[in-house]
Amino acid sequence: MRKTALFLILFCISGLRADKAAEYYGQFVQAYHNGDKAAAAKYIEKAYQANPSNNNILQWYGNILNQNKKYADAIRVWKQISPDYFPSAVNKSIAEAYHQLGDHQSAEKYYTMALTNPAANPQEKVNIIAGLMAAVYNDMPDNPKVLALEKKFAEAECAAPELKTSWARYMFCKYFLDRAVEFAGDGYENDGFAYYRLAMKYFGPELEKYTNYIAPEFFGYEWMKREKYALALSVFEEVFPLRNDNYLTWAYSEMLRQTGKPAEAIGVCVKGLKKPGGDDKMYGWIYRQIIDVAGQSGDLSALAAHENDADAYLVKNNPEMGDWVRFRITEIYFNEGLKAMAEKPYPNGVELLKKAMVWNNKGLGKYKDSFNNKTIEVIIEASKYWNGEGKKLATSAAPYRFTIIAMESFNGVIIDEGKKTPANFSLSPEMERTIPAAFEVFRQLYFYMTGGKMLAGMKYVRLTNILTEVQVSYWKPAGEASVKPGKGITMYAAIWGSIKPSPIQTISNEMKYADTLVMIFPFFCTAGSSSVVYYQDAAVPKGYTAHGLIQIPKDYTPFSYGLFAHEFFHTVEYFYGDKYQFVQHGYKEEYRKSWPSWYHGEGELYYYYSYLREITGKYGIAPLLRK
Repeated sequence: MRKTALFLILFCISGLRADKAAEYYGQFVQAYHNGDKAAAAKYIEKAYQANPSNNNILQWYGNILNQNKKYADAIRVWKQISPDYFPSAVNKSIAEAYHQLGDHQSAEKYYTMALTNPAANPQEKVNIIAGLMAAVYNDMPDNPKVLALEKKFAEAECAAPELKTSWARYMFCKYFLDRAVEFAGDGYENDGFAYYRLAMKYFGPELEKYTNYIAPEFFGYEWMKREKYALALSVFEEVFPLRNDNYLTWAYSEMLRQTGKPAEAIGVCVKGLKKPGGDDKMYGWIYRQIIDVAGQSGDLSALAAHENDADAYLVKNNPEMGDWVRFRITEIYFNEGLKAMAEKPYPNGVELLKKAMVWNNKGLGKYKDSFNNKTIEVIIEASKYWNGEGKKLATSAAPYRFTIIAMESFNGVIIDEGKKTPANFSLSPEMERTIPAAFEVFRQLYFYMTGGKMLAGMKYVRLTNILTEVQVSYWKPAGEASVKPGKGITMYAAIWGSIKPSPIQTISNEMKYADTLVMIFPFFCTAGSSSVVYYQDAAVPKGYTAHGLIQIPKDYTPFSYGLFAHEFFHTVEYFYGDKYQFVQHGYKEEYRKSWPSWYHGEGELYYYYSYLREITGKYGIAPLLRK
C-alpha cells in the first residue's frame, strides 16, 4: 500500500485508547515509511499482541506476514477481522495466500466471497476475477465457472474501459490456450479449435508485457506432432504475423513444405529472417530450411539468392550446421546437374556440376568424403563426350542390353536374427519416370568409360508378383571384424522362394535378351547388391549362360546413379576376374584403410573410369557381353 495511505490509516485509529497498541502501531507506520522492514514487522507484531481485535492492526499484521511468505499465519490473522470490514479486499487477500499455499479449493472459496461482496473499485473487481481464474485454472476444460467468470470480466471491462486488464486477459488467454493444446494432444479437433478461438480473442497488444508469455503456436505444434499438417498450417498462418519466434518461422515453413508449397515455404523463411530477436540457433535453422526446400523443389533461383548469406552466417555462428549447408548446396547442384544431364540439352548439367565443384572446394567439414571433384570431372567429361566426339562413335558401338525388372509390392515379414516384423511397402508411382532418367545418366557414363565402344540400352518390366519375406544381414568393411554381431550397414535381401506367384519363368525369359538384369525391390535398403546368375538354355547345348544381376532398393532415384554404377562394376570385376586381379571396392574415404590397394582418394567414378578403360583396352569388350 502506498505511503500516503499508511498515514491515512494512522489517522483512522486516532480514536483508539492511548495505549501500547497505538504506540506500537505508530512506530510500525514510521518504520514502514522509512523502508525498515525488520523494524516494521517487529512493531506491528507488538501492536497485534497489545490489541488483537483492532481491524486495522489485523489487516496490516496479516499483510506483513504475507510479505514475509508466512501465508498460513497471515490467513489466521486475516480471518480474525470483522466480516463487515472491507470484506472484498480481505477475502481477496486470504484467497491469494491460499493460492500461494497451493490450496486452490480454499482460494476459489475466498475469491468467490470477495467477488460476492461489493469491491472497493472496478479495478479491484477485475483483479479478483483474475485471481479466481488462477484458482480454478486446473479445473476441467468444460468447467462452466470459467465461462461465467469470462462474462463478469467482459461486463467489468465494458463498464470501465480505462482499467488495467492485462493480467486478467492473460489468465483467460493462457487458460483457453492450454485447454486447446490439451484437446489437440488428444486429437480432438473441434473442441481444440473452439478453445483456441477463445484464446485468440484475448491475444493481442492488450496483454502488454504478458504477450511474451503466450505462444498460440503451441496449439499448432500439437497438430504438427500428430502429422495433421493442414491443421497446423491454419494455426501458423494466423499466428506468424503476430509473433517474432524463429522456431515458429521454421515450423510454418515446414508445414508449407509438407503440404506441397515449397515456394511459399521459402517465402516464410525470408520474412522470418527479417524479424528482430529470436533464438540464434533457430535463426540458423531458417537458413538451413531455405537451402533444403530449394533443393527438394529444384528452385535454383532461391538457392542462388540465399546460399552465400546462409553460408556466411552459419560458418560464423554454427560451424557444424555450416558444414551441412555447404554439403547440401554441393549436393543440390550435383543432383540438379545429373538431372539436367538426363533431361535437358547440353551443357546445362555441366554448368551445375561445376557449381557443385566450387562449393565442394569451400570445404564440407565432416561431410568432406561425400563428393570428390575427380568424380565430378568424370561426369562432366562424359557429358561432353556424349554430345561431342562420342556422337560419331555411337553407330559403331556394341550394344549392351539391360533389362530392369521392378516388383510392384512387398507385403510380408522382415526377418532379422530370427525375429519377424510385419511390413508393407510398394514402389513409388514415380519409378517408371525416374528409372529411365537415372539410366540415361548411367549410359552416358558407361559410353564414355568404355571409350565409345559400348552403348547401353534398356528394357523396363514391372512385376505384379508379391514378395512376402525379406532377410536382413549386416555388412562390415574388411578389417572391421571386431564389430559386434548385428552391427554394421543394414542389408536387405529378397527371399526368392517367398515371391507369389513365382516370377522365375518371366525372369528367365528376360535373361535371354539381357547382358545384365537389374531387379528393383519394393523395400527400403541402404545399399544394392550384385551377383552373377546362370540359367540352362536349351538352345545352348554346352550348358549354362552367365549374366550380371544387380539388385536395387525402392528408394532409387535419378540422383543415386552411383549405386547403379557401383553394383554394375561388381559384375565387371567378375567377368574380368580370370584376367585381371581386382580387390573388392568400397565407396567412402573411411574405407581407405580397408582397400588401400585401389583407393587413392580420386573418387569411385574415377576408379571405374581408369580401370574400365584399361581392361577393355587390354582384353576387349567380349567378357562383358552375354555369353
